[in-house]
Amino acid sequence: MNTYNLKKSISILLITIISSNICAPLLAENLPAGTAIQLRLNQTLSGSTAQTGSLVSLSVVSDVVVNGVTLIKAGAPAEGQVSSAKKASMLGQPGSLGITITSVTAIDGTKIPVQAMSSVDGDDKMIISVILGLLCIIGFFQKGGEAELNSSQVINARTLSNVEIN
Repeated sequence: MNTYNLKKSISILLITIISSNICAPLLAENLPAGTAIQLRLNQTLSGSTAQTGSLVSLSVVSDVVVNGVTLIKAGAPAEGQVSSAKKASMLGQPGSLGITITSVTAIDGTKIPVQAMSSVDGDDKMIISVILGLLCIIGFFQKGGEAELNSSQVINARTLSNVEIN
């Protein structure tokens, strides 16, 4: 390969790299702060088995479209954490469970910070437990209802800030 062809090839490569870097912002779309995103748990969670701090896996329910461009696809992964978990206990005390969603993944792989929380309490059976306990000692050993977040539940999240997506 002669020097002319080498210089020509290097020039074309540099022009391609520079023009793609200049045009990239023109091709980016802005996902505004406060954009609504519907999410669904990938598994059912229970206050009796979940542990505070454990990671939670979710999926986007439907495409998020801005200005006719899909920025987040349905099925895209989202992440969260168990913020609180308590087993149901004796004397009819209910269990509880809470999760906080932290991020959603865009079509370009960008992790978008989001805000959402979901919590649930089990059935409070304390009064029934005490009444039964007064009639029969076994009533004091009755547990409250377990808290459960079902995988069919839809959780509404919102983006925290403007994010550019390529």
